[in-house]
Amino acid sequence: MASINDSISHLSEWTPCDGSLKCACQNHVIPDFQPTSMPPLRENPVIHHLTRTNNAPSPAEEDMLEAMILELQSRLDAAESFSVQVKKLRAEVMTQVQRIDTLLRTLDTEHATLVKAIEERKALLGPVRRLPSEILSRIFSLTNDFPIRTKIKDDIEKDSNNWRELLPAENMLLTIELVCRSWRRELLQSPSLWARINVSIKATDSDADLEIATLRLATQLSRVGLSDLSVGLYCYSTEAYHPHQLSSLLLPFAPRIRDLVLHMPPSMLCTLSPFYDRFRGLKNLDFIWVHVGQPWHGRCVLFMTCPELQSVSFSDVDHALACFALPWATIRNFTSEHVYLPKHSDYTGPEPLSVLQVLKAGRHLRVCNIRMEFCSVVEPPELQGLLVTCPQLLEMSIRIWPFANTRPVPQLLNHLSAPALSKLTIETGLRTGGRDEETTFASIVHFIERSQSRLSALHFSKGRLSSDDILRFLHLTPTLEDLRLADCEGMKNEVLDALIFKHDSREILVPRLEKLHLSGSLVFDEKVFTNMVKSRWQTTPLRSLNLGWYTEGVRESSAREYVIAELMPYCAGGLNLVTSVG
Repeated sequence: MASINDSISHLSEWTPCDGSLKCACQNHVIPDFQPTSMPPLRENPVIHHLTRTNNAPSPAEEDMLEAMILELQSRLDAAESFSVQVKKLRAEVMTQVQRIDTLLRTLDTEHATLVKAIEERKALLGPVRRLPSEILSRIFSLTNDFPIRTKIKDDIEKDSNNWRELLPAENMLLTIELVCRSWRRELLQSPSLWARINVSIKATDSDADLEIATLRLATQLSRVGLSDLSVGLYCYSTEAYHPHQLSSLLLPFAPRIRDLVLHMPPSMLCTLSPFYDRFRGLKNLDFIWVHVGQPWHGRCVLFMTCPELQSVSFSDVDHALACFALPWATIRNFTSEHVYLPKHSDYTGPEPLSVLQVLKAGRHLRVCNIRMEFCSVVEPPELQGLLVTCPQLLEMSIRIWPFANTRPVPQLLNHLSAPALSKLTIETGLRTGGRDEETTFASIVHFIERSQSRLSALHFSKGRLSSDDILRFLHLTPTLEDLRLADCEGMKNEVLDALIFKHDSREILVPRLEKLHLSGSLVFDEKVFTNMVKSRWQTTPLRSLNLGWYTEGVRESSAREYVIAELMPYCAGGLNLVTSVG
């Protein structure tokens, strides 16, 4: 470092001369040059007549002209001499400019070299070198995308039944191990990092592609140790096939697979037949039915002997009970999803009858998430007199975009009972963007009354409500803690009046209610609302309030300002108040 400092020390003390203020040289500053002002001869009062005639000048005029010529010649000699000096200076300056340009390029190179050298030395002090192994392991785990995410295609043909595509995914572990020996050692000492395995099969795969995929799978499996496995198999083409060598590699590890993700046409399930009775440690199953609408009349029995299976998620499977033989006695969580395509009405997902059949089989379900769109306008005869009871169901979520004149929620809930239900979420709304009819919320009230459940939370969206149904619901749910009615209409003053705590009353409606979120067409009087909140503050206070007026107008803005002004003092005591307009 001493040699480097010596080579540049004289440069750090150098500064350019800044002019006559510090430099004693009288020629340091280039003097200004004033051009000669030469009036025309015709304006000279003595000799102007000679410019218009051919007469000889008089002796006096000759002396005057010779004096003028001598003076001008002297100025010309001085100008030429000054020009020579300026040109010489210009040449010297240009040489200096070239030297400066060269010097600047050298300094730019020096700057880049020194910055790089500093960065290299800082890198040696980087905290990544001192990261604990558990932090490194966590970072490495985030580089492996599992499961591979999908998205709905942007350009779906009307007659197409393949609506999804896989997003790009990488398993960076094989790359990370090439960074340095310490990282490779950490990877090899962490078998669980290799335990999340994705196998994607394409119709366009060549023999070389399959050979590479087989080699990678073999490498990954050789490093999992005794870890539990999460495996994803993805095939989005009916023309692809499941290579025998891949199955052969996975088969010995099948009993250790805890999470299994399958994206494939149902016809490809037969290629997994060697795995029958081998998934005995499987806990979570996620199946996406690729190529919706493809005829398939079989029934998958691969997972019938999975004594530890607890969670099942199906996507685009209309008839889960008919298509899959499952150990329903062990399953606790069930999800049924499907693609929602507003412009394609040919496929609408499972109907209420199919969902009820699943709930009947899964009597031990605790969490159920359903998405559907369609039901028969006339209730099918199979539903006549049917009542399904789910004695252990704690949480249920239903998302629906029904067609006009169809009411999937009533058709489902009218035949269901859930005595242990604690949380119910229903997102509804018509495909045209409007709100669902009052019959939907009325069916929720009948469902709660029939179940006699101790409901603690109801989240309902995009529906019309009647005051009688809301009041009846509130009387049925004394354990209610969380009520959210989003994008709804029907909350009126009589409901708020019933929620007001009256000191002479023996009954407090929904005494445990802490969260109240209302949005949509809020037509109640804001004064009644604030009075209700204030009346409950000392005994059964509301801790979270969210009001959203969807219509932006003078009345709505005035109501919002009034609510904020009246309830803002309560925020200091723990009230979380959120309001919005428009």
